[in-house]
Amino acid sequence: MNKKFSFFIIALVIIAAVAIWMFSRPTAEPAAELETGAKENQLAENSDYFEGLLQNSDDSARGNLMLVKNTGKKIYIDTARDFSSLEGREVIVRIDGTLESFILKDIESK
Repeated sequence: MNKKFSFFIIALVIIAAVAIWMFSRPTAEPAAELETGAKENQLAENSDYFEGLLQNSDDSARGNLMLVKNTGKKIYIDTARDFSSLEGREVIVRIDGTLESFILKDIESK
């Protein structure tokens, strides 16, 4: 019985040591980076304008134009207005609303 108890104590000490080691690893930095990225993304999405490269849409069901931001994110725009002279250029897209639901005010060259 003493051998089983000694084995149990040794196993418990090993498990506790592994648990302490797992929880003491530095994980705060990646979480801070994620929080910073989320805040930057939130600020950008609540803006009244977006900047990026204006291109023809690669998904006509979502819009006839798309704005490719420097982060690689695509914003699709569906409009009947002719902005073909600005395609392939860096532009500022002025909107009213949020990224998920907005009304296009204007697109102008940067």
